[in-house]
Amino acid sequence: MPATPATPAPRAPLAAFALMLLGVPERQILDDFALTELATERLTADGRAANPDRVMKWPSYGGAPLVVMELVPADLRARHGSVRGYLTHRVGLPDRTAQQLRARLLTTADA
Repeated sequence: MPATPATPAPRAPLAAFALMLLGVPERQILDDFALTELATERLTADGRAANPDRVMKWPSYGGAPLVVMELVPADLRARHGSVRGYLTHRVGLPDRTAQQLRARLLTTADA
């Protein structure tokens, strides 16, 4: 069986992008996602228990390896200047959407 490259959990880059748009430091985001690796075995076991008749085709399910999570924003910076540049210029995310996310999801320290 050929080796399967490690890939982050499917939603990990999207969640990381949202956090970056909110201004959360990249290092903090990446370190937090790396903690997912500690739960991968449990997530896999839970998935198998919930779906005993299904064959898990993605051996990296539940994982967000730090090295992979670091490569995604680094590649986007190299190609688009920043993650935000990628989202606004390549994906077409309007600036107002990032502003709306900040307004809805961030609070002040005294709140």
